[in-house]
Amino acid sequence: MKQLSLFDLFDELQSQSTTEKAGLEKQSNLSSNITASNNASEEKKVVEVTAQEVADCHLMRQWKEIKAQYPDALLLFRVGEFYEAYNDDAKQATEILGITLTKFGKSNIPMCGFPFHALDVYLPKLVKAGKRVAICDQIEDVQRATKNLQKKQVTQYNKL
Repeated sequence: MKQLSLFDLFDELQSQSTTEKAGLEKQSNLSSNITASNNASEEKKVVEVTAQEVADCHLMRQWKEIKAQYPDALLLFRVGEFYEAYNDDAKQATEILGITLTKFGKSNIPMCGFPFHALDVYLPKLVKAGKRVAICDQIEDVQRATKNLQKKQVTQYNKL
């Protein structure tokens, strides 16, 4: 067996270290490229969601169908723990109720809302302002809902 000097051992360790380092760098670069690729595709998915797609989502289609049945009423649409209003209904409600007008998702659809338990506070204000109000509630259990979208129907409607 060949006896190695301390310098030979050092050189051999250094060459192994360089080879391992190059392998690790290559692996790191590959990992970075995969991560960058995943991040790019995630960013792309986010960018690809347009305002039109948000406006055409299941919830907005459901709202449009019900609103078409009550075009003369301000529609309060139950979504989870909130009653929400959209489009012109939202603009009118924010003026009357003094609540914040915001936007639905990433779209430019005007929206406002308040907690469902505050209906007794806000409904009289809308009626006193001379508004017809249709209250649309969830009529399906969350576990039975398809695609997490519960069936809804108007449960109260003041005709003035």
